[in-house]
Amino acid sequence: MMSEAEKEEYKVQKEILFTVVRGRFEILPIISALSGALLVVATFNPKLIPVTIVVKVILAVLLFIIPLSLFGYLWELKIAEDKAMEWFEQFGGVNNKRSHIETILAYFPWIMFCVISVAIILIVIIIFVPVDMFSQKLWTKIL
Repeated sequence: MMSEAEKEEYKVQKEILFTVVRGRFEILPIISALSGALLVVATFNPKLIPVTIVVKVILAVLLFIIPLSLFGYLWELKIAEDKAMEWFEQFGGVNNKRSHIETILAYFPWIMFCVISVAIILIVIIIFVPVDMFSQKLWTKIL
């Protein structure tokens, strides 16, 4: 059986752990975006880095890390928000009804996550499909 002091220490340590995990998720998209930007800038000059399949795969992996880490970060925030709302309902007696605008604002990061994910998927497709072939086929189907 845990004493009250041990329970409080447990809660503090658990919160520290969650803060560290959230901090890791915050830094992943930044590292990935900077690495991807560096790789893209370096491939502008074929003398620096020749654009081979290995470079394309590395760029695709770095791009896919961005939505994966954003998803993890948004999920952690959702869990933290749900726990806070539950605590307010249980101990604070606060009614957690949201207005329509608050609901839209709460889902806005998820909407942006979806937009960014679709954009990254399209960019990766363009990386692996030659641009001339892609644009010619696309325009012949449209017109």
